[in-house]
Amino acid sequence: MSTLLPKHLHFQGLNPGETVQIFLRSHPVVLWTKLGTMMLLGFIPAVIWILLVSLTEVLDDPQSVLRLAVILVFSLFYLYWVRLLFTAWLDYYLDVWVVTTHRILNVVQDGLFNRRVSEHLLSQIQDVTTETKGMWQTFLRFGNIRIQTAAEVSQIIFRSVKHPELIAKRIGELQAEAVAREHNAPDDVYGRFTAPIDQHSQSQASRS
Repeated sequence: MSTLLPKHLHFQGLNPGETVQIFLRSHPVVLWTKLGTMMLLGFIPAVIWILLVSLTEVLDDPQSVLRLAVILVFSLFYLYWVRLLFTAWLDYYLDVWVVTTHRILNVVQDGLFNRRVSEHLLSQIQDVTTETKGMWQTFLRFGNIRIQTAAEVSQIIFRSVKHPELIAKRIGELQAEAVAREHNAPDDVYGRFTAPIDQHSQSQASRS
């Protein structure tokens, strides 16, 4: 689990006293799975070309229109294929989750030119759950983290991140600290983290 913002990345907009506590991307196996699938697709035109050359004579004439058309189609395919490879890497590299001492920021790169950034206050978190499915996630120790909030967007999902249990535990600690700061309550307010914050618990926290 990465707990600090990498030196080559810069995060602007931190409030005074706010620091980055967790910086996450999806597990690398997510990227390698996509790239592996695309690499296999990249062999399809080459296999078709070999079959056409070995089994037929339609491509024997270098000046034939059919041969030029096949070359053009395969060239366009590989241009698009390279673009897909780059987009897959870019989406993986720029899709990040940042947890500070006050907020969770979800950065989503959608294609080459579209980017969305959403933020959620830690004090609005009501519940955090983790899920690990299948052999690969269990063996490689990655999975999803689902965060339930009291905000308009009620759920945040960290998808396929390393060590989800450790990260969820740390988010719980940061949430407790954020609630304690807001309500000027003692640190044992963390006990309220596992249940939604209702009016009764808020009044108890203010009286304490």
